[in-house]
Order: sequence, then structure tokens, then C-alpha cells
Amino acid sequence: STAEINISDYYFTFNNLSKVIEDGLKTRNGKAYTLGAPLIYKKIYNKSKKRRYQLNKKNPKYVFVSTSVLRGNINGFRNSLNDLDNINIEIDLINNSFSNVINKITYKPYIYGSKRYSDDNFIKNYIKKFSNLYYLDTSIDIKNILNKYDIFISSRATSTITWLILSNKPFVFINSKIRNPLPINLYTKFSRSFFLFDYEDSNFHINLINFLNKPYKDIQSAWIKKKENRKQLLDELFYFNDVNTEIDLFDILNI
Repeated sequence: STAEINISDYYFTFNNLSKVIEDGLKTRNGKAYTLGAPLIYKKIYNKSKKRRYQLNKKNPKYVFVSTSVLRGNINGFRNSLNDLDNINIEIDLINNSFSNVINKITYKPYIYGSKRYSDDNFIKNYIKKFSNLYYLDTSIDIKNILNKYDIFISSRATSTITWLILSNKPFVFINSKIRNPLPINLYTKFSRSFFLFDYEDSNFHINLINFLNKPYKDIQSAWIKKKENRKQLLDELFYFNDVNTEIDLFDILNI
């Protein structure tokens, strides 16, 4: 296992769900403590809460934030899918869903710290054949350009989707049983808080296309209706109501 708690004495988590998982590892060395989210998450969350909902916005901008992390010969075997499987799923989404959406969709690739392959522009070149798709060729992290988009789409339960969740803008999550799926105990809460689509569903593509082709005001109205469920889930995941993080940390470390 590569879990950090295996080599640390103290392991700090956002929430009790993570604490239970980490403390349950038989190979752990230290102990997990729940402290809540770091300050940067709280700042983005508090800023997003002040944003006014715009039902009649003209030309809303859609972005698919890819979390497809190709391994190459780095990091060993950590996922059940190989690189070809991951690319094929992205191609399937492009071919059978995104290319059939009326609105233009920006494809935001995952930013690597180092190249996996000598030629890593396959998706970039593939997208050129579709007039409604645009490849965002940038090294800027998504958290720094949240204000440029109105609807976020992503897949895989990874740290990247945290920024999309905190944006307080309509978030479409594509859940897959074979590609970093949501934990079972979060699935229903996610469906009540965001727009959740199951990749393995027989009607997945048509359902996603129909949703993304809805008028923006209808999507925004449905998003507003999920507000209270979303607030409860965010408080559960990030402990935004906890104002004693620093005090708790000092007590744990006996400082």
C-alpha cells in the first residue's frame, strides 16, 4: 500500500469518513485525526456562496475536466484500468456524448508533473474533428480558472473534483464502477447534491446528451433545488463549520 498513514505518526483528514478508512488499514503506522479542510478550500467555498445565480445567462460555458491519468512507466500498477482503457473511455465520451451536445464544450486535460509518453497529444488531435469541442492547451490548474466556466463535467472520484464541487456551479459527475467510483455511502448523497450519471447505464449517453442540451436556465433551476442537500454534504465532507482547527491541531501535537 502507498497510503501515507503507513509511514507517518499523525495523519490529518478532512472528515470522519476518511479517518475511519485510514484507521482501518492493517498496515498503518500512525493514527488519523479529523481537522477539516485547509484554508484555501474554505476561501473558495465562502467566495462561491456569495455568487448570484444567473438563470438567463447568454452563451454559458461548459467544460469537461478530465481526470484521466495515464501511467506510462510511472507509479506502477495502481488502477484496475490500463492506459489504453482510460483513453478509450475518454474517446467514447467524446464520440457518443460531448460531440452531440448543442453547446460548445471545452476539454480540460489533466496536468502532469512529467510526461508519460513522447507523444501525448492524441486526445488534442482527436478533438479537432468536432466543431463543438475545444481542447484547452494550458498548464493552468482548474482551481485557478473556475470563474471562466458555468457548467462543470468530470468523472472519477479524485481530488480534482473537489474544486468543481466548491465552485457552487452546476456540476455533472460521471460515475463508473471500473474507474474510481464513488464510495457506496456517498452515492445517494451525491445524486441529491449534484447531477449524477452512471457510465455503465444502458441509456447513459442519451441521458447525458439530453441533460446537457437542456436550456441553461432549466439546469440552473434544478441546481438551485439541490442547494440544501449540497450544503449538508459539503459540511460533512469538509467540516466548514469547524472553526477550531488550529486549536485541535495544537492539542493533538501537544504544542
